[in-house]
Amino acid sequence: MVDEKNMLKKIAGLEEQILQAEARLHSFMDGLPFVAWVKDREGRFVYVNEKYLDFIGKKDVKELIGKTDHDIFPKAEADKYKAEEEQVIQTKEILSYNVRYEDEDLWYTTIKMPVVDARGNVIGTAGIHRDITERVVNRSKYEFESNLLQSLLDNIPDKIYFKDTRSRFIRVNKAKALEVGYENPDDLIGKTDADFISPEETKPRLEDEQRIFQTGEPLINKIERVIDSKGEERWVSTTKCPIRDKNGKITGLVGISRDITETKRALIELEREKEFLQLLMDHIQHTIYYKDEECRFIKINKAQAKMLGVEKPEDAIGKTDFDFFNKEHAIAAYNDEKEIMRTGIPVIDKVEKLIDGEGNVKWVSATKFPIRDKITGRVIGTVGMSVDITEKMLYEEKLREAKEKAEESDRLKTAFLSNMSHEIRTPMNGIIGFSNLLRDPNLTEEERNEFLNHIQSCGNQLLSLIDDIIDISKIESGQVKIQIAETHINEVFNDLVKISQGIKETEGKGHLQVISKPSLPDDRAVIYTDPFRFRQLLTNLIGNAIKFTNEGSVEFGYHLLETGYLKFYVKDTGIGIPKDKQDIIFERFGQVMDSNNISTLTMTRKGTGLGLAISANMVRFLGGDIWVESEVGKGSTFYFTLPYKPVSEYPSKDQISLSSLTVAGRKILLAEKEDALFTYFKELTKDLNLKILWVKDGMDAVYSARINPDVEMVLIDSKMSGMSGFEAAAEIKKIKPELPVIMQLSYSSTNQKEKCFQAGCDGCYAKPLLIQELYEIFKTWLLKEKK
Repeated sequence: MVDEKNMLKKIAGLEEQILQAEARLHSFMDGLPFVAWVKDREGRFVYVNEKYLDFIGKKDVKELIGKTDHDIFPKAEADKYKAEEEQVIQTKEILSYNVRYEDEDLWYTTIKMPVVDARGNVIGTAGIHRDITERVVNRSKYEFESNLLQSLLDNIPDKIYFKDTRSRFIRVNKAKALEVGYENPDDLIGKTDADFISPEETKPRLEDEQRIFQTGEPLINKIERVIDSKGEERWVSTTKCPIRDKNGKITGLVGISRDITETKRALIELEREKEFLQLLMDHIQHTIYYKDEECRFIKINKAQAKMLGVEKPEDAIGKTDFDFFNKEHAIAAYNDEKEIMRTGIPVIDKVEKLIDGEGNVKWVSATKFPIRDKITGRVIGTVGMSVDITEKMLYEEKLREAKEKAEESDRLKTAFLSNMSHEIRTPMNGIIGFSNLLRDPNLTEEERNEFLNHIQSCGNQLLSLIDDIIDISKIESGQVKIQIAETHINEVFNDLVKISQGIKETEGKGHLQVISKPSLPDDRAVIYTDPFRFRQLLTNLIGNAIKFTNEGSVEFGYHLLETGYLKFYVKDTGIGIPKDKQDIIFERFGQVMDSNNISTLTMTRKGTGLGLAISANMVRFLGGDIWVESEVGKGSTFYFTLPYKPVSEYPSKDQISLSSLTVAGRKILLAEKEDALFTYFKELTKDLNLKILWVKDGMDAVYSARINPDVEMVLIDSKMSGMSGFEAAAEIKKIKPELPVIMQLSYSSTNQKEKCFQAGCDGCYAKPLLIQELYEIFKTWLLKEKK
């Protein structure tokens, strides 16, 4: 009895468990998102979920339990389902297929499987019916896009491929397959570069790809050398980018390689042409430059860089003429280039004057052409070439000046000779006339003495005229000799006071006051200069002042300047000189030249007008300058300067022996425009047996220094024709930095000395050169040890 009760309890418990299991199964099946059912071996429904009820339009499961498909579906459809389930029962295999409901354009997948008991016997079937429309549509889209992508890949000439993180190909296009000798791209899947190319070529590619996998950074446009399937060398530009999944993890890479072999060859050829062009540009002496549409330099050669004053051609890139030249030239060049770009018409051989930032002047012949875009034909810039014609222009200018001077000289000499005839005839007629009058035996003693005085006056006038003619002839022929010696200024001044008395008497102006104002004591007023020329210079100026002064006084004196020069003056209260005539009075025949215009000043004055021209030349020979300050009706003051070279500060000539210097056969270049100073220099050095190369022009000095390698020293005057001494010295130093260049200064001011050393000179001195100074120059620069 007890056992029976226990058994009943167990059965009840099992039933409860079964019910609970069924409830859980039903709950699970009803929660499925698709249709599900279970049938017995005879095809009768033993369970359906709620989705099945919805699918066939039923509301209660009781309407289906125990029934078959023939009770629900049309016979043909039911027979089909019955046959499928019999197949599952017999084969014990799962049956799966897709179904399309065309009227609704829906896709479903049906899966049927056997249901077996604990012994493995098939006791029925179970099935599910799931809507896969979205999946089918997505797959269709994927297949379309995949086919489209493959079509694109296979028709793109670039090599495109996809790799996994082990650098194995997972997809390639046809171009990539053909590159390594395969017709079918699928044949590359699973392979690596090592299967097609050498280890030397494979290694850098694998390293690049591992770097991409590790850093996530792409490789952009790397130029690589490859050998194609035909064994030919090719060049490709490769880009590789990482591929990431939805979580950002790198799962591989995509690579694109573009064949740039022809481009590479063209670039190599272009580079060769550029190198050839650059070589040609850098070795041509003319300046060459390219500019963009904004007139900025984009390329220049070395000659242009030198002209612009930059160290390297690259230093000028991006800059314009405004950065290097004065505003006037920069604007003119800018307008020219803009006009060329506007019209497309070149500029040929245009003469341009260039002035750099330091004021240096150059002349060039400029030719400029438009640069056109080869495709559009649009002007995108200019190319220019400039030929330095500075020497040509200077020589042409010299020729013009020489021609003008020759013509002017002919005119002046004609006028001079005409006036000279008058000046000679006048005293000669006086001498002859008064000599004839002396024949009269009835003359009184007083008359006889008067006539003799007139004859003497005419004779003195004639002698003075002859002296002037001789002096100007010597100046023109370069025969003036400078004799530097001790000169006692104050003694000369004392003598001049006495001489002026005679001049006053001769001119009939004894009432004039002549005042002498020396400013240095006698011991400091002894200098080195030419005493004869110094006396002649002052005598001319004082005589001239007395001649043109009717009332008042004539004063002469001097002052010592801080510049190391003596400034002399001769001041009068005479008729004065108009402002526009103050320059011409120092020219040869100046009085004659302008006699028509200032006849009121000179027609009553005796003389040839040579005195001031002679004086001006003498001052230059002695190393100074001369000028005048004057006002009509109030008088004139003539100034001139001489170097203050006190005897007390220089060793005597007896202590200096140039002959002790072993300089025989050494060649020096002397640039001196004055014949007299060359003669003086030659006289100073006559015992040294030097080879002296003499030039009178700044450009000739530069040229001579360039073509004469045996020149060991240059002495150059600061005031040269054609090119100044400072400019010439700077050019010589550029050509031969080691060649000593000594400047002769006409005025030894601080500013002049600074200009001298800025030009690169090794030393400077004030003219005229003393033997003591020459000794030091030769000793310091000509005999120094060569390094």
